[in-house]
Amino acid sequence: MRSEKESGYVGQRKYLLTIDLYKTLEGFARTGLKIPDQSFCESSSQRLIQKLKECLPYCELEVIQFHEVVNRLAALAREISMGIPEVVIVSTIPDVAAKLGGHCLQVNRIVDCSGKMLGIGPRPGYASLGEQFNRIKRDQPVILVEDGSFSGGTVSKIIELIELSNRSIEYLVVGFLFPSAKKNILKVFPDISRIHCLRDDNFLDWMPDHDFYPFLPNSGRVVGYSYNGQVLPVYLHNGLSLSMPYLLPYGQPADWANIVPEKQYEFSIFCIHEAIALFYKMERLNGEYVTLERLLGTHPRASFAVTPKAKGFPHIKERIFNILHDDAHML
Repeated sequence: MRSEKESGYVGQRKYLLTIDLYKTLEGFARTGLKIPDQSFCESSSQRLIQKLKECLPYCELEVIQFHEVVNRLAALAREISMGIPEVVIVSTIPDVAAKLGGHCLQVNRIVDCSGKMLGIGPRPGYASLGEQFNRIKRDQPVILVEDGSFSGGTVSKIIELIELSNRSIEYLVVGFLFPSAKKNILKVFPDISRIHCLRDDNFLDWMPDHDFYPFLPNSGRVVGYSYNGQVLPVYLHNGLSLSMPYLLPYGQPADWANIVPEKQYEFSIFCIHEAIALFYKMERLNGEYVTLERLLGTHPRASFAVTPKAKGFPHIKERIFNILHDDAHML
């Protein structure tokens, strides 16, 4: 989540962490790999929670299982949809779309090679946003469901794009709606009576756990480029997409995730070591090295974790375990 740079990190505001590690790892199971069990993932999550508490000394950390958010959002969207004939659920959350027989928008924010925000575009491996919107019938009213909105930028852009495609949004359903997001969303969707949310607390920040594990599906900010009015992911010649996790040496944990600056090196090294343990466990379970080639078959897509100063890229057969070790040594 884009951080709300707080001067001095004062006060006792809440920092929200959603946990979904085991579900995220299922992206590798779809390539035929055996993945660590629930207990392994829970232990890693507990260590992450403890380390975050140490690195957020002025915040209260609230932890929520993401599947609980999904179920509550699906129930709320279903309840709202009951009185609207022919309504279609459109969501960026695959499980919500699946539970309600809706349409999943595969969209994320995209940055350039320096980490500067370019805008929103398709997730790696998916069709352009225009093609995705064209799959929604024009005569069907839409209920748009999002897990959360920090600044309102992504949700506002999706609303604008849906309406520009001559489709009508009846309701907006959001899990975590930050005050700044509500203010900006109302500029493009001004009827507050048609906006529903689970929580509208003034959190300091909200982060999903997968953004702290390099080389996992949906980890980090996708790297891309702007072309002819569109924002698109970058792909290497071997098909790999690129991302910048919310850690050093890839991204900017202090600015992007509100990690206290003097703790960002410690926190980043910890998270990389957790990722190393995870990939080593997968190698032991499968009796083979887990290489970059495995990223290509994941769904959702796992990207190569790139550093802003990278001068080249490893071979597609390179072991992820070794790359993570090298990245940790940069710190």
